[in-house]
Amino acid sequence: MNGKADELDLSHLPKIPQHDNGGIKQLKRISAITLSFTGLTLVLILVFEFVLNSRKKRFMEILEDWEVYKGVLPSSNLQTSVKRISYNSRQGIREFMVEIVSGI
Repeated sequence: MNGKADELDLSHLPKIPQHDNGGIKQLKRISAITLSFTGLTLVLILVFEFVLNSRKKRFMEILEDWEVYKGVLPSSNLQTSVKRISYNSRQGIREFMVEIVSGI
């Protein structure tokens, strides 16, 4: 331990393994395929979201500005209806009062 170390003979050392580029090429190929599928999935999601939003917008234009709920009062067994009008309704107060009086 306290003496002089033996000289290192390089001929007795193991050879350094040669790396082939096949593994790197395969990794690049897998990365390219993964990124392609990820990009395609993202594009499909965006198209699907656009279609859903456009259909929802068209559907909202078709909906009327009000909804009517019908029911029975539990205490008196009288039939009743409640009309819910949206804030942006095009129906004026006059038309609403006529509708109430006429019983539509």
